[in-house]
Amino acid sequence: MHALLPSVVARLLPWVLLLLGALTALPARADAGFCADWVAQDLPVAALPPAGTALTPLGCDVAAIRATLPDRDRGSWVQLRFSSAMPQAPVLMVETPLAPRVTLVLPDGRRLVRSKLKVPADGEASSLALSFPLPATLKAGEVLWLHVEDRLPTPLTLRLLDGPTWEARDRNKLVRMSVLSALLGAFALVALGYWVVLRQRMFGFYTLHVVTLLLFIGASVGFLYAWPGAGVLAPFGHRTQWALGAWSVGCVVAFARDFLGLRAALPRVARGFDLTAGVLLAGGLLVLPLDWDWFGMALSVVSLSVSVLLLPVAAAVARRGSRYAWYFLVGWGPLAAAGLMRALQGLGVSVPPDVPHLYAVGVVCEAVVLTLGLADQVLSIRRERDHALLAAAQARQLELQNEMLKENVKLREQVDRMSRHDLKTPLISIVSTPRLLHELGPLSPEQQLLLRRVERAGYRALNMVNLSLDLMKMEQGCYDWQPGPVDLAAVLQRVRADLTSLEAAHGVRVSVQRHGGLWPVARAEETLCYSILANLLKNAVEAAPSGSEVRVWFDTVETGWVGLHIHNEGAVPIEVRERFFDKYVSHGKRDGSGFGTYSARLMARMQQGEVLLRTSEREGTTLILRLKAASAEETEFLETGPASLAMPLAPLPEPEGALPQVSVLLVDDDEYNLLALRRCFPFPGAEVVTATQGREALQALSERAFDAVFLDLEMPGMSGFEVVQALRRHEQLSGEPPCFVVALSAHDGAAMREQALAQGFDRYATKPVSPEEVRQLLRVAARGMGREAV
Repeated sequence: MHALLPSVVARLLPWVLLLLGALTALPARADAGFCADWVAQDLPVAALPPAGTALTPLGCDVAAIRATLPDRDRGSWVQLRFSSAMPQAPVLMVETPLAPRVTLVLPDGRRLVRSKLKVPADGEASSLALSFPLPATLKAGEVLWLHVEDRLPTPLTLRLLDGPTWEARDRNKLVRMSVLSALLGAFALVALGYWVVLRQRMFGFYTLHVVTLLLFIGASVGFLYAWPGAGVLAPFGHRTQWALGAWSVGCVVAFARDFLGLRAALPRVARGFDLTAGVLLAGGLLVLPLDWDWFGMALSVVSLSVSVLLLPVAAAVARRGSRYAWYFLVGWGPLAAAGLMRALQGLGVSVPPDVPHLYAVGVVCEAVVLTLGLADQVLSIRRERDHALLAAAQARQLELQNEMLKENVKLREQVDRMSRHDLKTPLISIVSTPRLLHELGPLSPEQQLLLRRVERAGYRALNMVNLSLDLMKMEQGCYDWQPGPVDLAAVLQRVRADLTSLEAAHGVRVSVQRHGGLWPVARAEETLCYSILANLLKNAVEAAPSGSEVRVWFDTVETGWVGLHIHNEGAVPIEVRERFFDKYVSHGKRDGSGFGTYSARLMARMQQGEVLLRTSEREGTTLILRLKAASAEETEFLETGPASLAMPLAPLPEPEGALPQVSVLLVDDDEYNLLALRRCFPFPGAEVVTATQGREALQALSERAFDAVFLDLEMPGMSGFEVVQALRRHEQLSGEPPCFVVALSAHDGAAMREQALAQGFDRYATKPVSPEEVRQLLRVAARGMGREAV
């Protein structure tokens, strides 16, 4: 419907204008001549001017006499004299743009009263309100007196018509006003529908403007008095026109503010429009009860001035590229011009006689063009709302997808954490088994070598699991970096030992060049450095041509920094050079994941270092690792030589000082971990009780008191957190002294540690727990230290 309205109105507009033009072009016919004289004396309507009263000629004509009566407190008297025989069924018609009360005194003394705002008491309703049927017996030379009750300068046109001509005029005017009223009413209904649907004040003000404009036209031409209920306006006279004119202009000002988009284009002008609209609407309400002609005249001048000043404002907005401003200029311009001409005519200025007809054309043009503009804006609003709804739906969809992604990421992290925990639990059992076998009795050198290899492989797997957790924390920005002195030469020696089979498979030889007494000690974490070197060296070995050499050397070119260079004769392909360190970027490797160089740079940057790439077809490829050097104080306590990832299998030294008699409860759902933990208590004076479930641990604690409890956090059925919470509640209710409880977990993150201490644990230990750690914890329990982290 919105899309069809502009085209339908555009097609109807030429026919409507053609019909109005044809109806207004009908000729006026007069068969007699008459003269009019004005009485200068200010006399009331109750008494006729006395004989001998001075008269001022207004003119003589056979068709019409036009004049402007000056302002008078009690109105003006006009004498009419007929110079020839009267036409058949003569009718005197008075035309004026105002709404005065006109009284005609016949020769026999009868008085006929007419008003545009009231049905005549002595005749039928007519569209030509100020019309007086004259007696057929009226003769030439007889005098009629006409009183115009208006205290303002009043433009006046007197016409003497025969009956058939007057009836034709009446019918034509009735048709024109009916067509105009129906057209404006249709536009008002369209705007009202927009107002109801869109709930925007612009459409409401336009609806009120069209309605008040229709009423104003009806009051001006005398068509209003024939409407039902219009008689209530009669007591207000011409003040009705002032009020309707002010309301109409006030509504169009409020409408133009939003239609032209002044709030965004001209904010200060928009505030002025709000004030002007309020003044005009309030003035229209005040002018009705106040019988102040000066106030009505001032209100009319303000209304006319505002209607004209709307045009330059619309032109300024049009220059900014608003097509709605052009709608307003084309629609409002003709109506404002016709209104200005009509006001000048009312002030006695000579203007074209067909101003009422031009005014009607301007009204139709304004209604049609502005309604087209409204329809255009409605379509734009609908499109904007559709786009907004679509954008909101897309945003909602993206939000739902984002929430799903967050849930999936959270679920994946939980699954990864649980999976890694499930991997670490058997690995901890594996790395603990060689120690248990070593403590059972003497082993042959070959058995010790096999156990050492098992232990080393277990620790490597455990470190890989821990590293995967650390990389996830680095990507999330929550990794807890704990730097210390790291001998990069020793770490490199271990990496070379682990990659011996890879070198042989690719036919590549690795040579390490260490210049003089250079000792490359970095301030970093040893586990991260091992992964960085392993990834970079593995990448170089795989990329090097078979039979070539991979060279590794250290440098300290910059003070405070340690550099490690790994060079191979192969070149990185051009298509991946810019993305060499990006995640999942790989080229030419059957099993390559593209994760090695990415994780190497991530771990280097986490340690305030960097990994750089230099590659060319001629020079080959060099990967450079740069880390901050350890300080002299840190290096002083570092033992030289390669460090071992595995724990030594040599017999443990005896601790200083004997431990007191202690009773310990060990709780873990993994039997191997429980066995390994149990073997950490071989010394005398330690009474050890074990439990594999949380409820079993609570049962044991309810039966007797223990000096220390080593409690696994993640157990089926009842977790370690639930056990320690139940234990602390029992201690508070019973008044028993608190038991020393150590949390055991494969997670080494700070968040898990803080959560455990906050839930009621006294200490937190990461699996696998060494005998030295167990002895230290038991000493803390024996001394009754406070509940703080170690």
